[in-house]
Amino acid sequence: WPDAIELNWLAPVLNGAPLDACSVKYCSSKSFEPPHQNIDCIVDDARKSENRVIMVDGFAPSTTVYFQVRVKNAVGWSPWSETSEGFSTSACKPERPATPVLVDLQRGELSVSWDKPDEHGSPITEYTLVFVEKDMANKLNDVLVRWDADLQQAINCAIDTDGDGELSKEEIKRAMEDPVIQTLVKRIINEHECQLKDQLRGAQWLSLSVQEFRDRALQHTFRGLAGGIDVAVAVRAVNREGASEWSPTLQGLRMRTPADSPDQCPPLALVRASQDALSCVFALPYDNGERITSVEVHWLRAGGPLERHLALGGLSSAAATQPVRKEHRIV
Repeated sequence: WPDAIELNWLAPVLNGAPLDACSVKYCSSKSFEPPHQNIDCIVDDARKSENRVIMVDGFAPSTTVYFQVRVKNAVGWSPWSETSEGFSTSACKPERPATPVLVDLQRGELSVSWDKPDEHGSPITEYTLVFVEKDMANKLNDVLVRWDADLQQAINCAIDTDGDGELSKEEIKRAMEDPVIQTLVKRIINEHECQLKDQLRGAQWLSLSVQEFRDRALQHTFRGLAGGIDVAVAVRAVNREGASEWSPTLQGLRMRTPADSPDQCPPLALVRASQDALSCVFALPYDNGERITSVEVHWLRAGGPLERHLALGGLSSAAATQPVRKEHRIV
């Protein structure tokens, strides 16, 4: 298990007195240099079998420890056993990353960085970033926290084969070894991933390999951002055991892009034309965070009835045949 080790040991000769208790000590050093920890337990049902089983938990993932054991009967304690070989807990998905850090926010660009979380015994292979803007920026953290909780609950239900609502060490062990349960868990994860992307429609999703950060800090820059909008970013780490929970979201008052000049206007559309006038309709572009205060319209007379008049022999000055540019401001 990622946090526990199950020990099996063979009972020694008891020399005529029943087994009363056993004591286990473990240490990260094979020489048992201090500090080391003792675990004392009373043996009850274990008396019925020569094979003894002790569960020791509270370890970090991918931790190697060494054990010694001794037993007690009515006369006293036995000597400590020889030191066992090193036993290691299994690896698991990475630790949840801390909140990303704002590096720089300027017109059109946002740079964020994040710290490497604990790998939990398996090297991190990539980071996933999600970026949202506008109304979703203030909702992202709640969405991701709820999604992580719902996913874990669905996985727990798949592993909880006896349906008692609690995960035992045996059920976790079975899930780690049973390909049917593993396939079910993968399907649950894929379904929840699709649901999250559907819920965060319009978000930017990035998968960044750790190879990209070999010679630089864990940092990324989002470009091409509109002005005057709220934005938010979250990150998670991935190793061969799975994806971590999403980090807390980087959001808040500082996460609003600076205002900028308006976007380019869309083309005008013709409504109707008469002998001496054109009626057009126009749409305002995105203001990039500052209210649009005026509109300028430019037009160019590049051709029309005058050319037909000249072609039929009509008279005109040279100036009249030149294109005419005009402009008008609407406040």
